[in-house]
Amino acid sequence: GFDGCAYCAETHDCAIRVVHRESLSPPAELVEDLMSVVPTFSGRPYGLRRHGQKIREAAPDG
Repeated sequence: GFDGCAYCAETHDCAIRVVHRESLSPPAELVEDLMSVVPTFSGRPYGLRRHGQKIREAAPDG
């Protein structure tokens, strides 16, 4: 999370500046994080279906 990024930046003599970040409670922040990840996983089955179709089309009959 952010703490890991902050540590990495600190070890490389960098700083992270957060601009316009509203303060959220831990549960609200967790919900926001999960909602940002959901589209990635919901799109994956469609991509796998398309990939499987291409494999079936390329496979020789037999």
